[in-house]
Amino acid sequence: GASIPVSTTSDSYTGPFLLPLIDLLNHSSHPAEKCTTLRRDPVTNAFIMVAERPINEGEEVLHSYGILNSGQLLRTFGFVDGRSMQRA
Repeated sequence: GASIPVSTTSDSYTGPFLLPLIDLLNHSSHPAEKCTTLRRDPVTNAFIMVAERPINEGEEVLHSYGILNSGQLLRTFGFVDGRSMQRA
């Protein structure tokens, strides 16, 4: 059998990525609650979680996985946002 070369450089691979520590953050569909944004450093290719606003001590850190309906959230991330139930 012939092998197919696969490149994983930043120029060729766009995901999906497994980001276990970032996956621990809870999702919020409500923009006012979200306090982080995920970015990718163009030089090092590292993923960086950036605070969008000051986060108070003891405050839950929330991230938005995107504007998705319940079906998309379930298929992609394995959960449904109960506060914003939308028909899939």
